[in-house]
Amino acid sequence: MDYADRPKQMNKLLKYVGANRPRYINTFQLLYTIGLAASSLFVFRFSNSVFELDATWLQDLTAIAFLALIGFVVFGVGARTLGKQHAESYVLASAGFISLVSRILNPFVKLFIILGNSVTPGKGYSEGPFASTAEIREMMDQISDEVIEASEKEMIHSVFELGATVAREVMVPRTEMVWIERTKTLRQALSLSLRSGYSRIPVIGEDIDDIVGVIYIKDVAKRIFEHSEAQQTEQVDTLMRTVTFSPDSKLADELLKDMC
Repeated sequence: MDYADRPKQMNKLLKYVGANRPRYINTFQLLYTIGLAASSLFVFRFSNSVFELDATWLQDLTAIAFLALIGFVVFGVGARTLGKQHAESYVLASAGFISLVSRILNPFVKLFIILGNSVTPGKGYSEGPFASTAEIREMMDQISDEVIEASEKEMIHSVFELGATVAREVMVPRTEMVWIERTKTLRQALSLSLRSGYSRIPVIGEDIDDIVGVIYIKDVAKRIFEHSEAQQTEQVDTLMRTVTFSPDSKLADELLKDMC
């Protein structure tokens, strides 16, 4: 390969790695686990041979202390600090290696994920759980305000929080609900919207527990704009839309998908 073409090849490789992020994170996670297990064995044998401790509990305690120190300093603080300080250079240097290793270990990674999902309660994740929102939140906090404004960061964090929010937390309490009877005119509906500030208002039948639909004020405004006489002659139920009922225990992001 010509040296001049190397940046193009690396750019193509990085795009491929970025498009298959879970696969490579899973590979790194497996390598990390293998490295930690190998370190445990090495430290245990090293501490026994060097210190020649007779008591078994002293051997175990010494091995744990060395392993905790190495794991925290090398794998924890050292690796993460270098990765964040020199992200681009490390990504460029490791892209080819991790791509090659991933091809070799990917069958084992898939097998281990299947085994992990089989012994874990719940549905599980087909691509593994390692690409977590916590990591993305951490990266967002690391980005300077020159790149992303504080208000934009807050908005992105609220998106993650939405996944853990149930519908009852964002619902308007029944005592504060704004509603309109189905027999009211379009003019009354428009007036109520302007007073309350709501653009979507539940439509009731016989009483407040009889929700028969929902009126969108944009539909009312369009109808009045096209036919001004309709504001006095037409009722709300002529424009109301079908209402969707959902349990208050449903997650807010799932409810949002149903409403789209």
